[in-house]
Amino acid sequence: MSLPVIQYRKAIPADFEGILHLQHQNLITTLRAEDLSHGFLTIEFTSEQLHKINSELGICVAIQGEKVVGYLMAESIAFAVGSPLIAHLLNRLKEIVFDDVPLSTRRLFVYGPVCIDREHRCLRSGTGEKIEIDWQVGNSWLVWSKCSSRQKRIPWVLSL
Repeated sequence: MSLPVIQYRKAIPADFEGILHLQHQNLITTLRAEDLSHGFLTIEFTSEQLHKINSELGICVAIQGEKVVGYLMAESIAFAVGSPLIAHLLNRLKEIVFDDVPLSTRRLFVYGPVCIDREHRCLRSGTGEKIEIDWQVGNSWLVWSKCSSRQKRIPWVLSL
């Protein structure tokens, strides 16, 4: 039996429940200690915050059938400073210079968090090739993959 292909697109409000469910499954506060090595989320977003992020820069989702199996957020600097960790990192931008220009004077956004359903983190195509989850944001392809030794066969489709 073949599984439904995975579609990639900008999130719509109907996806937020699935994003919140996936977020809950991967929060550092809900995982067992032995599962932390597979990755975890440290910030818990609300549905209202998802609406705000999605209306500014956006949330990309990976959908298989009706299920959200992954998401990537792009947050404005103004929104991201609500997190103490991000605020601290952004405060350090004044000290970082690239091409003789302080990063604090550039147009920036915060990439992340990225969350992928644990069952979808290391997949293989029908030919056995490793497939990484790719996201296109603007003109850039962002690739995220952390694979275990477990193999899975599943068809993938990219359509942003």
